[in-house]
Amino acid sequence: MSRNPDLKAINCTACGAGLDVLGGGRVTTHICAYCGTALDTLDNYRALQKFDLLKRPDSPFKIGMSGQLYGVSYTVIGTLQHEEVWGARRWTWIDHQLFSPTHGYAWLSVEDGHLTFSRRYRKPVSWMSEDWVERAETQPQVSSWNVVFRYYETSSSAVIFAEGEFTWVPQKGEKTTTVSAMSETAMLSFSQTGHEREIYLSLIHISEPTRQEAIS
Repeated sequence: MSRNPDLKAINCTACGAGLDVLGGGRVTTHICAYCGTALDTLDNYRALQKFDLLKRPDSPFKIGMSGQLYGVSYTVIGTLQHEEVWGARRWTWIDHQLFSPTHGYAWLSVEDGHLTFSRRYRKPVSWMSEDWVERAETQPQVSSWNVVFRYYETSSSAVIFAEGEFTWVPQKGEKTTTVSAMSETAMLSFSQTGHEREIYLSLIHISEPTRQEAIS
């Protein structure tokens, strides 16, 4: 099911604030930047839940910015901040959902000054599970289209900030477990949230000139 792709703006049904609509017909959730309410775009923007109005995370990219990545024009339509906690240590990073009218949806992630560009991976590949990694006696690996990806790390994170448009419903505090595997030039991320599974391919080398010119 898709919402009206011709919409350009809506008023938040919770607080009345005007919100730009940037993300195309596959968007299912729009989180208001003013009151933090998640709105169901497939049900007349009905209020679903409310995110805490935390300080917007520091990122060089903002919703509405547009530019080119790998020759494709993208617009930033959403911002998520993730948190991973292990004992006394804490890591955070930012994922920006991107939209291209010609190439669909992608992600631009910002962590410690590094950028990663990711898209859903649709080619055949075996699922690398957390259980497989824990039981393996040697380093697990998978191959796809003659490229070998070797296990790199497992992480578990939760969304602590959300704003903008998304192609699914982010849940406040919901845990996502991601098993990552690396090749020489790319990374596959096997992410599971509840019963939902997705595989993403990340291009891990974005040069400094590309960073400056990509999204502005």
